[in-house]
Amino acid sequence: MGCWRKVLMGLSVIGLAVAPVVDQTALAQSADSPVLSPAMLAEDFGVFRTALEEAHPGIYRYTSEAEFDALFDDIAAQLDQPMSEQAFYQLLNPAIVALRCGHTKFHPERNFETLYYYNLDAQLPLSLFVEGSRAWVQADLSTDGAIPTGSEVLEIDGVPMVEILSRLVDRVSFADGISIGAKALELSTAFSAYYSTFIDSASPYQVTYRAPGAGEPVTVSVEGIPHTQLIAWQESQRLEAEPLALAFPDAKTALLTIRSFWLESSEVDFERFLRDAFEEIQRKGVERLIIDLRDNEGGKDAYGALLYAYLTDQPFRYYDRITVTQRRPFSFREHAKLPFYFPLYRMLIAKDESGDFVWTRHSNLREQKPMPNAFLGDVTVLINGRSFSVTSEFAAIAKANGRATFIGQETGGGYRGNNSGFFAIVTLPNSRLVVGIPLWGYYTAVPDPAASDGGVRPDIPVERTMEDMLSGRDAALERALGLGTGSD
Repeated sequence: MGCWRKVLMGLSVIGLAVAPVVDQTALAQSADSPVLSPAMLAEDFGVFRTALEEAHPGIYRYTSEAEFDALFDDIAAQLDQPMSEQAFYQLLNPAIVALRCGHTKFHPERNFETLYYYNLDAQLPLSLFVEGSRAWVQADLSTDGAIPTGSEVLEIDGVPMVEILSRLVDRVSFADGISIGAKALELSTAFSAYYSTFIDSASPYQVTYRAPGAGEPVTVSVEGIPHTQLIAWQESQRLEAEPLALAFPDAKTALLTIRSFWLESSEVDFERFLRDAFEEIQRKGVERLIIDLRDNEGGKDAYGALLYAYLTDQPFRYYDRITVTQRRPFSFREHAKLPFYFPLYRMLIAKDESGDFVWTRHSNLREQKPMPNAFLGDVTVLINGRSFSVTSEFAAIAKANGRATFIGQETGGGYRGNNSGFFAIVTLPNSRLVVGIPLWGYYTAVPDPAASDGGVRPDIPVERTMEDMLSGRDAALERALGLGTGSD
């Protein structure tokens, strides 16, 4: 589970999202694709709906069948006139969001490496830091670069940022359930991509901002830039860091950092690393362990259970069950790429006592045993909106068993589990839009699954602010370290 690129290579926040009424002037406008006729749109929509209804194990996990039927009917009613690929993408997006499944992906066939899909030549030249209903400039990448870093953006083309962010957050699907922690981080990563796809791409852009320490707003005109320039800047800001690290901030505290549970391309052996790390933690007489899982988007299922096995001296359950939708072949299979072993896999699908189709052959379904040298002292776990998939599964088990204090932001991954495993990659025949549909519905073994329709929530919320970003301050880690000194 976890990273979408690796899979390919091997609703709104409150309530149900509704299909947008597509802007009539944009119906047939697209520099990237031909106009799609009503017949072509209807064929594609039929494949889209059938694939989700037949294959997605969590389609009704958070949104009812009746709500989905109403949403699908609303979309179908708007397919009576030609439209561009982008307009069709906009129309189908609410159905993806309504799944409330961060593992389901939707993108043009030609582009799955980034979130930049449309209007790629002249995008808003700003990298923004989004917090709630406000946004600040991390970098002005325009030729003039006139907007100071740390300025608050108040309007774009005369539209208030609170309205823009409200519209865009309802287009972000990278979150499980009603978790909203990942959505602001997603917009901070690729605001210009979402803006050009769902709102506007008219360069030059009129940006109204308030500079740090200034009183009066200023409006400037900024020319758009190619999406490649935005991506290059983002890449330049990434810090090269070891995926796994162990440090000792003081004699009684260990800091274990795990940036990913996907290490197949790394020379690091995860199992050996954990074994050596916990041996050293025991040898040093550590009394308190901080585990930093921020920005860890997941990876290998077994690694989450293994990490928890080093934090307990009791047998434990990790997954409660894994569901699938059916055993018969998919009716849309001519439009789908499936794993080569899929026919054999289907033969091994079982039925449980309630008649549901389930997968019973996953090692994490068995009772798990604690590891030697398990740490039984105080544990603090740092989480944020990009703590996803395997990371949120581990966090859910640790939270449910009262094994750790959580600091930071709600995880993007669900407390009750997620939909992932392997995927059906469905290509719509005319628009060539691609839907990546996870085929397993994972349910974590938590004692009160109704406790949260979102992610794992922190015991001590600590939001990262623009001031933290500018100063390089790590407020969540500071709070975690402060717990060990008796400070509040």
